[in-house]
Amino acid sequence: MRPRSIIRFEQLYLASILVSLPSTLLSFDQTRAELAGDPGASQLGLGGGFLVATIVVSLALTLLLWFLIARRASVVAKWILVALTALGLFMMVGIVANPAPFMSLPGALTLLGTALGVVAVAFLFRRDARAWLANKGRDPVEPGVFE
Repeated sequence: MRPRSIIRFEQLYLASILVSLPSTLLSFDQTRAELAGDPGASQLGLGGGFLVATIVVSLALTLLLWFLIARRASVVAKWILVALTALGLFMMVGIVANPAPFMSLPGALTLLGTALGVVAVAFLFRRDARAWLANKGRDPVEPGVFE
């Protein structure tokens, strides 16, 4: 049986995805226009199709990490998610310098999704989650049960 912390991780992580996805869709046209306006991206032929592929691959990787952690008890996936979350937080430092883009609905959804993701990752460090992951998703056997 999965511990409460893993269940909370799963709920919050999936909620962060559900909150962030509309943000991505709402800002799609703006992102595509920025990509089209970048001469380097245009020269490489990176357009709307590349943007759609990037969104699909990102979503697939996000769901894969959820599955590997919450359903397969992968410690490697946990640390990959921790590293990606830390990188995302580092990139969010720009909010302090220029908070204007985050005053829109897509920006607010991005902030909310990030906050949910950080809280979800924090649940992976609770005692019951660490034990469950260390035991590869198996319930730990109580000492003396078979004596």
